[in-house]
Amino acid sequence: LLDDVSLSIYPGEMVALMGPSGAGKTTLLELLTGQRIASQGAVLLNGRDLLKSWGEFRHTIGYVPQDDIMHRDLTVYEALYHTAKLRLPRDLPNSAVVTHVEKLMDRMGLTSLRDSIIGSEKIRGISGGQRKRVNIALELITEPSLLFLDEPTSGLDASSTLEVLQLLRSLADSGKTIILTIHQPRVE
Repeated sequence: LLDDVSLSIYPGEMVALMGPSGAGKTTLLELLTGQRIASQGAVLLNGRDLLKSWGEFRHTIGYVPQDDIMHRDLTVYEALYHTAKLRLPRDLPNSAVVTHVEKLMDRMGLTSLRDSIIGSEKIRGISGGQRKRVNIALELITEPSLLFLDEPTSGLDASSTLEVLQLLRSLADSGKTIILTIHQPRVE
């Protein structure tokens, strides 16, 4: 599926893997995250083989799938809080978990949506762009240094797309390395 692909991505960069459908964007992303194993070649993270050192690196990698995966009958705060309780260390005091979630909501521009239901096709909730920011926040609970996103703008209007990309740029500016797939955009 991929042949003779080589690239280097440095800390704090935001890299977009662009191309039309079927170009291999998601396949490359899956190889870079260790979800798929290459028949030849290697994926190196800080000069070390990703797959051989998976136990060491797995906490530094976050992956946001194209489809938003969350409990849609919860509020924004509840979804983030429950994910934090599952993914953060068990011995972390509840007050620290609450503080972590509130800071993350603020950073992601979700504070005003704290008590809003996420919603579904049957239950009206937050917008698609807001839901995408919640999905990204769910993965940021553990503060990974590398964040991979598969088509984070898929299905969003131009305004919501810009909001999500500006948010990702600010995450990269704060030191996170962001790698995302995106359909080849129009010139505008």
